[in-house]
Amino acid sequence: MASTTRLKTSQSSTPYLRITADEDYASTDVAHTDPKTTGLGSSVDIPLHSDGDTTWDTSNSVALTNLNVTALAGTTSAPLLLIHIKHSGYKEEAKTNVSTAILKVYMRVSDTNSYFTLEPNESITLHGFGSGSDSSAEWGLAAANAVGLYAEVTTCKAA
Repeated sequence: MASTTRLKTSQSSTPYLRITADEDYASTDVAHTDPKTTGLGSSVDIPLHSDGDTTWDTSNSVALTNLNVTALAGTTSAPLLLIHIKHSGYKEEAKTNVSTAILKVYMRVSDTNSYFTLEPNESITLHGFGSGSDSSAEWGLAAANAVGLYAEVTTCKAA
């Protein structure tokens, strides 16, 4: 019997408007009423690999203490199937000191102008990489300021 490695995931997003406090009412958040903001989410079951022989790794989790881009460890011998990146909301792995720094995620460590950001406690799961981004060594992380943060990274590669 054949096995496959699959990813089942769901995501939901709701934009809110923050109504500021005044003398009679506390501030409150109200879901945005623009109809284009409804349905921002998905639920999907995605095949990642044609067999179940995969390698999961969390060794790329890293404490970032300066503004330098830190490349994730990796090789090109096995293609990257999935990368999950989470801004832990803390400065270190022990999770004792809260961090407000923003995490920058670089798809190419050589291009420090192209990145996306994650806020504290935010995460993203990415898959479906092209040949220019299917090695974890091509990915990099940096803190947006020097207060530091701990990024949790899990990768999945074909074995």
